[in-house]
Amino acid sequence: MLLGAMNNPRNRLLDELCLFGELSFDFAEITIEAKGATPETIMREKRRINDLVSSYNFGVLGHLPWYFHVVHPYPSILKAYERENIKALDAASALKAEKVTIHVEFFPTLVDRKELVEGTIRMVGKMKREAEERGILLCVENMDTASFTINEFRRLVDETGVKITFDVGHANIGGNIGPFMRRLKKEIAHVHAHDNFGKDDLHLPIGAGGIDWKETAGMLKKFYDGTVTLEIHSHERDYLRISKEKFEEIWYGKKKARKMYEYP
Repeated sequence: MLLGAMNNPRNRLLDELCLFGELSFDFAEITIEAKGATPETIMREKRRINDLVSSYNFGVLGHLPWYFHVVHPYPSILKAYERENIKALDAASALKAEKVTIHVEFFPTLVDRKELVEGTIRMVGKMKREAEERGILLCVENMDTASFTINEFRRLVDETGVKITFDVGHANIGGNIGPFMRRLKKEIAHVHAHDNFGKDDLHLPIGAGGIDWKETAGMLKKFYDGTVTLEIHSHERDYLRISKEKFEEIWYGKKKARKMYEYP
């Protein structure tokens, strides 16, 4: 298992990467969005970013802006979202990102459900091809099932061949952690970890909400040993360190996790 962290785009990206390096994360998942990590900013500072990534021996993953629609009743607006997502893919490619995550929720209410599903399949398929041209694996992130159900995800995966970023916190809203893993485990290529109480998307530190992490990690470890990003949204960044230590204890066991922090 490789454990990473996601930058807060309100902060200076180079400062966030330094923090992740000091906390000994394996990779950084860079959310390519305003304010501090737009494609333009990344392309302007890519040499410094790549030098820093190299100095910490990081891997790099990317994340497209979560608030960009993949379906919209105004074609010109949808086209603008598409252009901006492609610019973000170019920035991810410049940083040698191996995987990039895209969201498919926040649908406009003016579009009916059938159009939403069909439009999502079309756009995700198009973005998958754009990612592949840049040597990037595109992963679609799950939200709560009111946005995109497990059955709709199954269809999306089957028709586009896209992989999945399994967001544990999002699946917990509605109690779908187990069902989602059982139905789509073969397509999971990345994981987001954060906590909540099953109602709101709070992005709490690991152990601060209601998720049974021992049970969840036990299910996940049966079929997955890849990248996991801690997506902890807190102004106090020490909670990121605490979440890292807790997650490693849960995944490896306390004895092995503690040995990881011992000097030889």
